[in-house]
Amino acid sequence: MARLEAERRNVRLHTGGGAGAQGTVFFRIERSGRLLEASVAQSTGRRALDRAALTVVRCAAPYSAIPEALPDELAITLPVEFLVGDHSAMVAGQ
Repeated sequence: MARLEAERRNVRLHTGGGAGAQGTVFFRIERSGRLLEASVAQSTGRRALDRAALTVVRCAAPYSAIPEALPDELAITLPVEFLVGDHSAMVAGQ
């Protein structure tokens, strides 16, 4: 998740007015950490923000390898939040 945090710092957006936006991205990674797919699970309601959320996930790849004790593939649903004053994507809980 540290790579996601690093990539979100690279995303700079002008969101316009409002109180920010929240959405969810879904992605799958294989044992080696390679990203298999990424999609918007719940839209922020703004196409540019949805694209930015996917960019964060894609640019953070490859991820760390999955430990042997876990399945060969992981499916992750990740909430994201865009804060108007911050002008960047934020992985929820960070």
